[in-house]
Amino acid sequence: MIMKMLNRIFAGAGVLAVLAACSQKAEFATSSFVSFDATSAEVAENAASLEIPVYAYAKNGELAFPRSESANTSITFEVVDGTAKNGTDFTVEPANGVLAFDGSSQSNITVKPVAHTGVRTGDLNFTIRIVGASDGYTLGGAREISVNIKDQDHPLANILGSYTATGDCMGTPMSWTLNLIADDEDESIVWVDAMVPFATSYLGYMDVYGVVSADLKTITFTTLQETSLLYAEGDPFVFLLYLGNLSLSGKESQVVFTQEEEGVFTTEEGVCFVPLGAMAAYNGALIEPGTMTWKKN
Repeated sequence: MIMKMLNRIFAGAGVLAVLAACSQKAEFATSSFVSFDATSAEVAENAASLEIPVYAYAKNGELAFPRSESANTSITFEVVDGTAKNGTDFTVEPANGVLAFDGSSQSNITVKPVAHTGVRTGDLNFTIRIVGASDGYTLGGAREISVNIKDQDHPLANILGSYTATGDCMGTPMSWTLNLIADDEDESIVWVDAMVPFATSYLGYMDVYGVVSADLKTITFTTLQETSLLYAEGDPFVFLLYLGNLSLSGKESQVVFTQEEEGVFTTEEGVCFVPLGAMAAYNGALIEPGTMTWKKN
C-alpha cells in the first residue's frame, strides 16, 4: 500500500531564507538590450525554414524594459558548428552575420535545413550566438540559442517528438508535456522523459524505455525499471504498474500504449513511480488506470 502523498522537499530553502533576509535594494546597470526569446529551437530536416526571432528591448524607467518599437539597431552574430555543419546541413540568413532591425522591435534569423533524404544522419545541432549590437544596445541574457535539426529518416520519426499527456491522479485531472526520444543504439526503442507529471521537474532523471512494434502501433514498457532519481541512497524511484486505490504491483508487468489514431496513444493501465524502500507516492507520481492519453504536439 502506498503512503499518502508527501510534500516535496526543496534543497534551496536555505538559500531562499538568506535572500529574504537581505533588505538591500538591488541595482540594475542594464541599458537597452537585444536578446533571443528562447535558448533552444528545433526544426525538421525537411522543413522549408525556421524563423528565429531576436527582440530589441528599450530601457524605460528603472526596471521597465518594453519592446523597442522604434529600434534602429543592428546585431552581429556568429554560427558555431556542432554536429551540424554550416553549408552542408543548413544555411543561415543573413549569411554575413549582420541583422538589422530597421525601426521594429523584432528581426528574424532564418535557418534553412538541408534534407539528407534517405540518409540516416541522426539529429544534428549547431549554435547561433549574438556577439554585438549597435546604437547603445547591449546583449541580454539569452544571447545564444541551440538549434536541433530533427532527422526524418529514423524509422520512428513519425512518433518521436513532443506530446501533451493527460491522466488522472487521485481523481484530479492533470496535463503535462512529455517527449518520445530515440535510443542512440536500438532503433526499436523509444525513451519517455516524463511518463508522469511529477517527472517534469526531474527531466533526464526519470526516463523509462519502451519497445515499439514494427507497425508503430504499440509501445510496450516493462515495469520495475529503476530511474536515476533517488529518494535516498540506494532507494531509487522505480517504474511500477499502478492498480488504483493506492495499490500497486511489485511484479514485473507490461504497460502497453496503443496508437488509436495518428499521433494519439492511450493505455488502459495505470502507472506509478515509487521508491520501494520508502514506499512514498508524491503528487503527480501516479496515474489512474484507463485515464492516460498522449497527443502529439
